[in-house]
Amino acid sequence: MTKVSGLAVQTLPNFLKTKFGDDGYRRWFDSLSPLAKTIYEKPVTITEWFAIPDSYIEPMKLMCKMFYNGKERGAWEIGRYSAEYALKGVLKVFLKLGSVNFFIKRAAAVIPNYYNPCTIDVVENGHGKAVMRLKGFEDNHLLIENRIGGWMERALEISGCKMRTVTISRLTDESESYTDFTVRWK
Repeated sequence: MTKVSGLAVQTLPNFLKTKFGDDGYRRWFDSLSPLAKTIYEKPVTITEWFAIPDSYIEPMKLMCKMFYNGKERGAWEIGRYSAEYALKGVLKVFLKLGSVNFFIKRAAAVIPNYYNPCTIDVVENGHGKAVMRLKGFEDNHLLIENRIGGWMERALEISGCKMRTVTISRLTDESESYTDFTVRWK
C-alpha cells in the first residue's frame, strides 16, 4: 500500500488555517470522517507515515469540495503552498543558485520523502523542458497528481524560472500505469 509522509500530511491543516482561517479549518475538520479526524486531531509529525485514502485523499477531496467548488485546483494550490513551506530559507537560496536542470535531477531524490513506495524518474531534461515520470502508486489519483504539479510549479517560480508550465499526462503501457509531468520554462 502506498503511504504518505507526515511532512505532506501536516501541511494541509497549515494551508487551511492560512488560507481560510481558523473557522474554515474548523468547518473542514468537523466534516472529516471519524478515521480522518483521528489523524488530524493531534499534531502530525514529519516522521509518521499514513495510508493515503484516509489521511490524504479524503481530506483533500473535502477541502476541494468546501472551498474550491469541487475542483482539483485546491490540490494544486496546496502543492504550491507545500513547496513554499519546504523550500524556504536556506533551500530557497540553493534553488536560485543552481540551474533548473540541476534542480530537476534532484526531484528524483525528493519524492520518496513524501510517498512510499514511489519513484520519479527524469525521462528528459533539456533546455527549457523536462519530463518526469511518477511510478509506484497503486491508484493514481488526480488530487495527488495536481498537488505534485502545484509543488513543481511553485518550486520553479522560487528558482527564478520565467514562463513556466507544468502539464500532467496519465499513461499506461503494457505493464504499468504512470504519470508524466512535462515542465517547460524560459
